Amino acid sequence: MIAVQLNIVLLAFTAHALTSDVDRHLQNQYQHKIFLLRGFYSDGWLHYDASGTPLGKPSPGSWTIDGFVLVTGAKAHGQTLKFTGRRMPVISVGQGFLFRADSPEKRNEMPGIEIEAKLGPGNPIEEVDAVAAKIFLTDQDSLAASVPWYWQTCVAGGLKDVNDPKYAGCHFSAELLTVPGVNPHSDPHAIPEKGEPNLSEHQIASVFRVGNDISPPRATFTPEPQFSGLARETGLRGVVTLGLIVDDQGTPRNVHILSPLGAGLDEEAVAAIRTWKFKPAEQKGHGPVAVEIAVQVDFHTP
Repeated sequence: MIAVQLNIVLLAFTAHALTSDVDRHLQNQYQHKIFLLRGFYSDGWLHYDASGTPLGKPSPGSWTIDGFVLVTGAKAHGQTLKFTGRRMPVISVGQGFLFRADSPEKRNEMPGIEIEAKLGPGNPIEEVDAVAAKIFLTDQDSLAASVPWYWQTCVAGGLKDVNDPKYAGCHFSAELLTVPGVNPHSDPHAIPEKGEPNLSEHQIASVFRVGNDISPPRATFTPEPQFSGLARETGLRGVVTLGLIVDDQGTPRNVHILSPLGAGLDEEAVAAIRTWKFKPAEQKGHGPVAVEIAVQVDFHTP
């Protein structure tokens, strides 16, 4: 009986020691740190299985609104891992991307998020890290490869610190560069295009620039973009600059972000411009042609 009681005490002590080790690991590696949520899900509560697969159908959001999470609490209880945190929206106000909440007080006011995940039966610390790596981006990942294709030129250019004025608004603050997955060493040429295919060599050769004997296209149908909820709440205003090709039928193609605002306004600008219609550009003596242009979308009056 004494031996049985001793075994029970030893097992309880071992379990308590493992729990303490896991808690210390969570506090050291995750608590009070900022991470990038894979999928940029906008839901306030997310649930994952032990393989790191999200359960249900979480809604993908904008990386500038929903991507960054400040972990305020990290706890493992039994086979359940739980993170609590605050969203960390990103804006670009001319000098590049930075967190909108620039003080502890403002960060406490940001929208909350809860994340739960099941842990596998292996070593608890290893299971925590394995599941967390499926929930958040790691140093082996790249934000530029994770964003929609229309963001990739801006994000890759900003991370590479390209010396080009058109990328000025795409640079990343020092604090953002410390977040795992915001990887300035990624190769933008190795990033796969997402969603919209590349133009063929023939099509590229057939795209002109306005000037000389090429007249500019004229917009004939220009629905205004919507303000994102965050932009309305915070009063964010400014101009998003987009690059695009207007083909010889007057249809916008390959719309992509050149100079952003963040807070979800860039996606709204892209969505609006894709619905625009143009009287196509014309080459003197040859008729309609495709041209590459830039368009400014003004967000000043919600």
